[in-house]
Amino acid sequence: MIKKCLKTVLERIIGKEFKYCTKVRDYDIISIDMFDTLVYRTVKDPKDVFDMIWPKNKEFKEVRIKAEKTARKKKDKDDITIDDIYDVIATHYGEEKAAELKTREIQIEYEITYGNPEALCFFRYLKQKGKRIIVTSDMYMHRELLERILLKCGYEGLDKVYVSGELGITKRTGELYEYLCKEWNTSRILHIGDNLISDYYSAYKNGITAFLYKAKQ
Repeated sequence: MIKKCLKTVLERIIGKEFKYCTKVRDYDIISIDMFDTLVYRTVKDPKDVFDMIWPKNKEFKEVRIKAEKTARKKKDKDDITIDDIYDVIATHYGEEKAAELKTREIQIEYEITYGNPEALCFFRYLKQKGKRIIVTSDMYMHRELLERILLKCGYEGLDKVYVSGELGITKRTGELYEYLCKEWNTSRILHIGDNLISDYYSAYKNGITAFLYKAKQ
């Protein structure tokens, strides 16, 4: 059963090009994207979460969207944190209400996530092979939350979780990939993710082999 599952996963994750590439065992580090790769949400669009934070306030979703844009303009780093976003929201609703809403958003993100069965199968295969596995995410949420979500979803024993908001650098710009190479003192990193720009082209531009994950429709 596991062999059949693994074959399906490999075909979906790395497709036909796998047979032309170096096998997984030849990489020192396996880096995997989190959202829409390892983990799915129960909502169709991530922004749907904003409707759930303060349902009685119909204007909040738009305020939340604009607050994130404003926070990004204020920062001189590649990425921001949830704290930066709610600092802006505090100017609208006050610090106490903003803190309440931030807590609510974090809790919702935890509640609506679940493990991708295909990715879980692949993850267990990598663990059996003794591979070092890291998660690399362009995300504004705190690393502690992402670690809790991953654990809840069945991803135990990860070597490390990298979050762009915490580091201030992203996969999209390529700086996070440069950071990984320095951190692990190797470019023998295989990255897997669903985003054509952030997870595929940007990785290759920075000397990291990448496979585009083709999520099951």
